[in-house]
Amino acid sequence: MQTRGLATATSAPTLAIAVNASAFQVAAAFASWLGGRVINTAPGGLHTLPLVGALLTLTGLAVALRSLRSLRRNRRRELLPA
Repeated sequence: MQTRGLATATSAPTLAIAVNASAFQVAAAFASWLGGRVINTAPGGLHTLPLVGALLTLTGLAVALRSLRSLRRNRRRELLPA
């Protein structure tokens, strides 16, 4: 992710890396909060936590694959003659 950020943020690479690191910290805080909510409110309590983790992982994978597909589609459009 940092490499992609550096490649696209040519005028402010340091800012791109800082935003990337901040996003990871926000994601970790959100995951901790969500895990606490699942443990306290889900019917299965602690036993529901792996299911929620798996669903979040699959959601992240879907977002990454969609982003990759969009990136490839845009590159193909750039290569086509006008």
